[in-house]
Amino acid sequence: MSETYTAVLDRIVDGETAVLLLEADGDVVDDLLVAVETLPA
Repeated sequence: MSETYTAVLDRIVDGETAVLLLEADGDVVDDLLVAVETLPA
C-alpha cells in the first residue's frame, strides 16, 4: 500500500538544490533534496 504525501518547497540552497518538505496529515514526515531544474515552472 502506497502513501500519498504533499511536497512543500522549503528553500533553495546555493541556487542549485531545492529542499522539499514531505507532509502527511499536516505533519512533516521527511525532506527531499532535488535539483532545482527538475522543479515545475
